[in-house]
Amino acid sequence: MLVKKIALLVIFLSLSFLLKGQEFSKDAWHEGEITLFSGESYTGFIKYNLENNSLQLRLPNNVVKTYSSHNTESFDFLDFISKMPRTFFSLPYQKTAGYDSPVFFELLADGNKVALLNRESVIQRSTPMYSYGLGMPVFTNVPVLVDSYYFLVKKSGKVIKFTDKRADLIDLLQDQREKITSFIQDKKIDVTRRVDLMQVIDYYNSLQ
Repeated sequence: MLVKKIALLVIFLSLSFLLKGQEFSKDAWHEGEITLFSGESYTGFIKYNLENNSLQLRLPNNVVKTYSSHNTESFDFLDFISKMPRTFFSLPYQKTAGYDSPVFFELLADGNKVALLNRESVIQRSTPMYSYGLGMPVFTNVPVLVDSYYFLVKKSGKVIKFTDKRADLIDLLQDQREKITSFIQDKKIDVTRRVDLMQVIDYYNSLQ
């Protein structure tokens, strides 16, 4: 019994350390700039919420203002967590049948034909925790950051959700089907990985 209690305590402490060590960009303030559809621009510290398509802007005088995808054209900032520059745009997207609504998307790769977009989210994922003294793992929910990719087709102005299937990606870029297929094979592209998708879109936009 004592061994089991110790094992459970070890799992609890390990989980607490894991959760404490996790930092998500959506929970932090980032120095950046927002541009409204009215043409006005403001600089300050930004905290964004993609689930609600909203953001907060903390001005130099510490006044905090709230904006949404309905009045914000774009915002960009230096990510306090990743130390990388990031840019988001508000674009019309059909979330329900026959109804377009402005939604925030992060721009990952851009070009004259197609842009690669992303919407990140934090989900609870069941994760096994193992410890000596317990015969079976203890499962617990741990917050995990996941990406959902989209394409902006410049010709139509339409945003299309990516299904994570290679065949669908090739169909989208069908005017260069042979070259895209060869590129994916030669580069051993994994279409579920951000950096690989960015390579494909950059290559496609470079083709004449």
